Amino acid sequence: MNQTAKEIGMTDSRFETPDGWDSKNQYTTTADLLTLTKYAIKNPSIKKIISIKETKVTFAAGGSITWKNHIKLIDPKSPYYCKDFVGGKTGTTDSAGYCLISVFEKNSKEYIIIVTGCKDDNSRCAATLDLYGRIK
Repeated sequence: MNQTAKEIGMTDSRFETPDGWDSKNQYTTTADLLTLTKYAIKNPSIKKIISIKETKVTFAAGGSITWKNHIKLIDPKSPYYCKDFVGGKTGTTDSAGYCLISVFEKNSKEYIIIVTGCKDDNSRCAATLDLYGRIK
């Protein structure tokens, strides 16, 4: 991941764990997360995956599991619902707090909003919508 990060223009990140959990020598910046997000959403498969509300997967060995997207901005029943929300990625660690990378589409333009350091899930959604509301 560190090599790919460098190749796509991320200049202030170091990855140490595959799951993103806090680690002594692991760090990133919101600027680098923006670079990564811009790169990732160019891939139609990634863009499709982050926009899925719910999907059921059946395993070849038997059994199945249903995955649900718990980002409140995608749920029409949520007070945080936003019709322009395309998809996103949540993250939560002790050092970064509750974080959310969101992709919106408005008037045929894409917007990426990144919030970090929030105290809970509701505050990261509220902060995101506050910033999105400032887009003219």
